[in-house]
Formats: sequence, C-alpha cells, structure tokens
Amino acid sequence: MELWLDTQLTSQALSSTDTSYAKLAAGVGIRTTVDYRYITEAIGLLAALRLLTSVESSDK
Repeated sequence: MELWLDTQLTSQALSSTDTSYAKLAAGVGIRTTVDYRYITEAIGLLAALRLLTSVESSDK
C-alpha cells in the first residue's frame, strides 16, 4: 500500500500547482507529515533514476 500511496501522491503533486500537502493527505486519509515524506522520497527516487539513466546513456 505504501508504494501505491507514493505513486498517487507524487503523481498528484507533480500534476497540480495548487494542491497543498494537507489536501493531498486528506484525500487519502494520512497525516500531512507522512504525505510530505512519501512525496519527497518518491521525487528523490525519480531524480536518482533519471541521473542513473543519464549516466548510462553517456557511457554508450
């Protein structure tokens, strides 16, 4: 379930400019601090994946 929440919250956060962490958290029934953690972790993973992909592409 945590992966699903990460995906949903990150998708919503990235696609909307006016959605606050509090609104996102309320929408799935979690605390705002948990919402913030999930989103920041997921964005960090996406950034790391992009960096890894970039490095792999430059090695070819």
